[in-house]
Amino acid sequence: IRVRGATRSDIELEVRIQVWDRSEERAREMAQEVEIRTDDNRIAAHGPSDDGWSVSFRLEVPHQTDLDLAAHNGGISIEEVEGQLRAETHNGGLSLAALAGDVRAETTNGGVHVELTGDHWDGGGMDVETRNGGVKVSIPEGYSAELETGTVNGRVQIDFPVTVQGQLGRSIETTLGSGGAPIRVKTRNGGVTISSH
Repeated sequence: IRVRGATRSDIELEVRIQVWDRSEERAREMAQEVEIRTDDNRIAAHGPSDDGWSVSFRLEVPHQTDLDLAAHNGGISIEEVEGQLRAETHNGGLSLAALAGDVRAETTNGGVHVELTGDHWDGGGMDVETRNGGVKVSIPEGYSAELETGTVNGRVQIDFPVTVQGQLGRSIETTLGSGGAPIRVKTRNGGVTISSH
């Protein structure tokens, strides 16, 4: 699922259906069985019980949009959106850039890349977690927030100066600039890299 915010009042949706099977005839049948439903402000894919199909969504939405996104096998990318944002995938990465509002996202197996923009977080904050995957957070110089990051099993690398409360180890809590909204990005099994841009 890829979502990008834009200066618009409607939503543009592009759907890509992929099917695979040893039999071309069965693959064509499966493609016909996949159904995309768009009702009650929901977009969902339904299809055959066979494992030989997938659906990718690309959406362009107004900058201020609430989202609730779920994928099973596949990544989720959200860029330039402000609102109440929820994202969950089991096997896939999370890419979150230039967001604002109240953001909650998690993956079981996949890396996380967060790119903060501006000089502070607008809204309630961000809480992102992966169980198995690395975390990369890119923060502008002069950014203000309460940053919490860390890992249970992995290495922590910080590529710009911060003041760390407590002992520098696998878990870090620090005030960036003049503080502000909480930004929490954590992993259980994987490395953490914090860099500036």
